[in-house]
Amino acid sequence: MLAEAGFHCTPYWNYVAYMVTPQALTYNAPVKKCPTRDNVMVDCDLSLVIHIGTASRPTEVKDFIYKLGARRFNEYLSAASDEGIRQLVRDTAFDDVYELRGSGGQDGPAKLLKSLSHKFANYGIQFKRAAITDVHIGTRLIEILQGTTEFSAKIKEAVKEHEHKMKLIRYNHDQELTTKQRYYDRKIQDSQNDQQVALLDRDKMRVDAEARREVRVTNAQESAAIIQKRAEADYEVVTAKAQQSNEELLGQVNSKAKSERIACEQEKKTRIADAQAQLDASRARANALIQTSKAEGSSAEKLKIVREHKLRMAQFEVAEDVTRNAKIVVSGDAGEKFISSFLDFNPSMV
Repeated sequence: MLAEAGFHCTPYWNYVAYMVTPQALTYNAPVKKCPTRDNVMVDCDLSLVIHIGTASRPTEVKDFIYKLGARRFNEYLSAASDEGIRQLVRDTAFDDVYELRGSGGQDGPAKLLKSLSHKFANYGIQFKRAAITDVHIGTRLIEILQGTTEFSAKIKEAVKEHEHKMKLIRYNHDQELTTKQRYYDRKIQDSQNDQQVALLDRDKMRVDAEARREVRVTNAQESAAIIQKRAEADYEVVTAKAQQSNEELLGQVNSKAKSERIACEQEKKTRIADAQAQLDASRARANALIQTSKAEGSSAEKLKIVREHKLRMAQFEVAEDVTRNAKIVVSGDAGEKFISSFLDFNPSMV
């Protein structure tokens, strides 16, 4: 039987077996040597706010007393909280481990609180709040983490200063760009004005040039007409002089041709006479040769003896020259023939 809170009077055979407070209980669970995601060991202090039973369901108190008990609850809760904290720290990097401190509104403690509530739901225990009150790390790690934090703060400050300087640079750049843009716009406007003036001057110069061109064309046409008249007159004069020179030259050529023709005819007659004389002389010489050949033909036998005698004498003269001018050894058939040629003359050997 469950009794309400307050003063009660009962018979002596009723006794109080267990007393369970309806107030919230605070449970501290320190966890030692929890490795972080980058294997850095830290110590965590976990604080849990617990309610045993509710007013609407008083049987949850019996579930807690008879199913679990205070001693086993302490052991079970210690193991469950130790496991949850280690899993939570294991999923957290060392640089973010201090972020776990605080109330249970964070994702990590909220998951731990949900896990514990699910595990102890059958024992009438409700976990109202879970928070990591403190995280302990080594002194050297604290100094490193503090230095990292300070360095991060300096980096953020440097970044802010850099951003501020960049804003000033952009502002100065925009201001200078605006100034230059205005200057360029003014220059462009001045250039456009100069262009308009130049176009007007060009039109004026074009009109003046057209007028000068017309005047010059008129003057050139007049000069060309005068030059043409002079050229025509010079042409007529030159033509007349050329005709006169041509007639004089033609007369000279005709007279020279006539004189040369007369000379040629005279020379032709002279050459014909010379040729006729030479022809007559050639005929006379031919007749003389014919008569001489006829005479030689009739006296051929007599001339043969004379020629053989002259040949024999010439042979002797040659032999005499050979014997006087050189020492010759004659032997064999050639020597016999050579000697016999001196003894017996034979015209066929010559």
